[in-house]
Amino acid sequence: MRWLLPVAVSVLIVLLYVTPQGAYLRSLIVPTEEVSDNRPTDGKSDTGDDDDDDHPSRLRMQDGVLGIELTQETQVISGIRVQPAEAMQYRQEMQALAEVVSIGPLLELRTSSDRLRAEIRITEVELQRSREAYERLSLLHEDNANISTRQLEEARAQMQASLARLAAQKQQLRSLYDEAIQGWGEVLAEWALNANGEGLFQQLLKRHEVLLNLTLGRNQSLPETSRIIFINRDDTRINARKAYLISPAPRTEPSLQGETHFFHAHADKLRVGMRVHAWIPTSGETIDGVYAPADAVVWQAGQPWIYLHDGDDFFYRRVLDNPSRLSDGWFNSVTSSQGR
Repeated sequence: MRWLLPVAVSVLIVLLYVTPQGAYLRSLIVPTEEVSDNRPTDGKSDTGDDDDDDHPSRLRMQDGVLGIELTQETQVISGIRVQPAEAMQYRQEMQALAEVVSIGPLLELRTSSDRLRAEIRITEVELQRSREAYERLSLLHEDNANISTRQLEEARAQMQASLARLAAQKQQLRSLYDEAIQGWGEVLAEWALNANGEGLFQQLLKRHEVLLNLTLGRNQSLPETSRIIFINRDDTRINARKAYLISPAPRTEPSLQGETHFFHAHADKLRVGMRVHAWIPTSGETIDGVYAPADAVVWQAGQPWIYLHDGDDFFYRRVLDNPSRLSDGWFNSVTSSQGR
């Protein structure tokens, strides 16, 4: 038996509500739908006249399955179309939002770091000279040369001043590094301040790549295996691009209170401040199944149903027992879709 999905079943339902035979057909097609008062319940019309010829029963059994028979003419009038079910592979994913963030504050820390490093190099040179001067004067003083104790103490003071200045500058550099870690995490701090990951950081500086801050929901957690996620500017999974994990982010979104993580992605059409949709794989395994367009799914009694087409005019319904929501439809695994 072929599995064909009526793409326009939702259109059919709408038409049935407004056509003269709508109430009767609706009671046959929609699962557990309450029969309308307009439906003949005993083979007679409301006036008592026999109208079985006008409303023949469309329900019939085929291969042990109860379904509805809709002629080709009825299908055309009702706007029903069918298409073969599209096989697809699906990997369990969860959705979240990410924001393209500016690396400007990190760049400012890098600039301050570079300035401090330059000052440290200058101070180190001064310290070396003052140390050499002190050592030379100390030797001369010991040999009873014409070097006063005052000159020796002044040289010592200059050397110690250089040592103190160097220590203070190195402490400033460590504090700057700690500030970068607090705001950006250790990985990005290393990239920016210690030139680790220089190639990728240069890509961020040149905007060939962008930095993303992924924010998960309160009850979500990034799987340990999720080194790659998929992002798109709109809520469409198709054509979503890859983004690559950098590190956990130290700050959360106050309104969400969830985990945050830094990713990087190609910068094409992405701008600072943009929010993008993200799909995070929750398992490395892929599942075989079929794709059902959103228009082919009918919701009734809190469950999603589809109608399958067998032969030319026979339709029967099936509940999607474990569907996964996609941006433009539903995925149902093969194991949960086998059989009638």
